[in-house]
Amino acid sequence: MQNHYSNFSKEKELSPSEEQPSISIVDAQNENDPVAELIRAHLEEEFLDTSNSEISSDSDNTNGAKNSFSLPNSSVEKQEENDESYYYVNVMEAIVRKKAEEYMHTLGMCTCNRCFVDTIAVALTNLPAKYVVVQDNSTSPLLNYYSDKLEGEVTIEVMKACMLVKEHPHHK
Repeated sequence: MQNHYSNFSKEKELSPSEEQPSISIVDAQNENDPVAELIRAHLEEEFLDTSNSEISSDSDNTNGAKNSFSLPNSSVEKQEENDESYYYVNVMEAIVRKKAEEYMHTLGMCTCNRCFVDTIAVALTNLPAKYVVVQDNSTSPLLNYYSDKLEGEVTIEVMKACMLVKEHPHHK
């Protein structure tokens, strides 16, 4: 029997220009990511600044309108771990809810609950889910960060959803 695999056992020597780049693996559980820590610190500072301004604007605001995001019960699930509260939040859902309400009023369409949830469902169907894990009061800075980052994509999908629901409402 002849050995057909003899050529595969020889290793090719690489010249210095052909050498593979070295790869380093960082164990996320053993090392803090400096970029993530910098982002977290920046978001916490932003949250403290916005929460102070929201408190003063809420006391001046007599009609009860808020500039912050409200999270629906369905998008926030609480998990207990070592006396600290953690939540996972679908950031995309919170952003779409805010934008849908705004654009439904702007386009002069029906704002009944059925049209509102239809608009949100259509928009969310065409957007990727974006879940983040947050501790108690750190939701607002993350929503502000992702709202700015995803605004264009969300606006397009919410506008398309509004036009679709306006043309074909499910109510009588």
